[in-house]
Amino acid sequence: MEINYKSIIAILLGLVLIVGLMNLAINIMDDEENEDFDNIFSDDELASSADNNANKEYNPIINPSDFTSKVTNKYFTLTPGTKMVYEGETEEGTERIEFYVLDETRIVEGVENIIVWDRVWLDGELIEETFDWYAQDKEGNVWYFGEDSKEMENGKVVSTEGSWESGVDGARPGIIMKANPAIGDLYRQEYYEGEAEDMAEVIA
Repeated sequence: MEINYKSIIAILLGLVLIVGLMNLAINIMDDEENEDFDNIFSDDELASSADNNANKEYNPIINPSDFTSKVTNKYFTLTPGTKMVYEGETEEGTERIEFYVLDETRIVEGVENIIVWDRVWLDGELIEETFDWYAQDKEGNVWYFGEDSKEMENGKVVSTEGSWESGVDGARPGIIMKANPAIGDLYRQEYYEGEAEDMAEVIA
């Protein structure tokens, strides 16, 4: 999947919110899944494994009573009112990203999700605005239930590509952060076929 500002936001969010990230690395992958991490595979074997697993239906069972909008995962805590700002130079210019945990919720598939508001500026111009929806299950895993994403040009919305909502058009939620990640874990972070298929692998 083509890397865009949504991906950059997700990476930066993970870098700041994961306590003790020095001991935990998350590697974002697109369209690859491999169940056996005890062996080292050749490129052909990895490709074959990914193809086989891609054909398996991904459809997690969601019971709303198992979830809460209070996200307290020690690696990915979302406290209403939290605001973070990132600034830096890129090849395109000066980039500013603002991340804000709203004191608001949204119901997705019967699950109450907390809303995170992300905005991206490039050389002072707002180029992307996204509302992400997260909930935590009883085990402490943080699930990602979708996003409302808008790309902007000259103050106008030019694209909503990348937006998705669990339960709509076949989209399913994924785990953005496990409660107890272990080396070798591989899991979907989101699933909307052809649009949002990020996966995560714990590598250290």
